[in-house]
Amino acid sequence: MCAYFRKNGINSVHYSCNGHCIAIKMMSNLSSRLPILDGIDNHQFYSDMEYVTEDEIIEGYTFFKELDIHYPNSIFILNLRNKNNWLKSRSNHPGPKNPGNYIRKWQAYYGMTKHEVIDRWSSDWDRHLAEVRSYFKGNDRFFEFDIERDDVSKLSNFLIGHGLDIKHHTFPKIS
Repeated sequence: MCAYFRKNGINSVHYSCNGHCIAIKMMSNLSSRLPILDGIDNHQFYSDMEYVTEDEIIEGYTFFKELDIHYPNSIFILNLRNKNNWLKSRSNHPGPKNPGNYIRKWQAYYGMTKHEVIDRWSSDWDRHLAEVRSYFKGNDRFFEFDIERDDVSKLSNFLIGHGLDIKHHTFPKIS
């Protein structure tokens, strides 16, 4: 999704910005009572706002309320897919070079088995969807996009409707 926004000329950032992990910067700003994206707020699209180690886990996407409060004219895109596919992908992250490393960090941090971590993720998924949908109910700045089922034109039309100049209506291939 970040590549799609970049291809459309929208200043986008994935995971880190100006040498800062987005999630760590968000947490630091909140602790300092600064706007949540202070110091990295020169972008229009943010993705992969997580930081996961055996000693610390920050899930920046859970700060959606704070983002909305600090940036009240922002639009919010909830990208989702089949939960079981998401759980499988997350369990194998970061991919073929080191499959499963991500889940091992969660196991170490929480002192859980692999099965317990997956159960936690499943519960977190359900809770997060319910909270986001409830918070943004009826808000025209909120959009749900199913990356497995929805055509990208649905996303493009939403963004165009909010004043963004979208010319490329496909997701770029990432290798």
